[in-house]
Amino acid sequence: ESASTAANGTSGDQSESTSSSTDPSPGQPAKRRHRKTHGKIGFAQLAQHIAAKWKALDADARKPYEKEAEVEKARYRVELEKWQMAQKAKQELLLQKTDQVHTDAQEEAALTLQALRANTPPP
Repeated sequence: ESASTAANGTSGDQSESTSSSTDPSPGQPAKRRHRKTHGKIGFAQLAQHIAAKWKALDADARKPYEKEAEVEKARYRVELEKWQMAQKAKQELLLQKTDQVHTDAQEEAALTLQALRANTPPP
């Protein structure tokens, strides 16, 4: 093996595909290589299987899961409200800072104009 093939971990009998049909155009992401499946169930089939089992459960068997879901929904609503309040506070603080910058700039402009008028001889 040559030094370059030993460095990149390929042997001489393995060739890389340099087909222009798989190369991305400039500015486009590379295509994903096809991956072999593990031969078991796929995601869609898994979701269908779980849905069928859920539908087959009677109301008493579903009750603990539904109760837990309600608790989690309530927790989520509380966390969401806290986050929204924090975002609103951040936005208000940003607006205050922006207003202060504008006020400072206006004051500076007024002082500069006043100084220019004081140094300018009357017409």
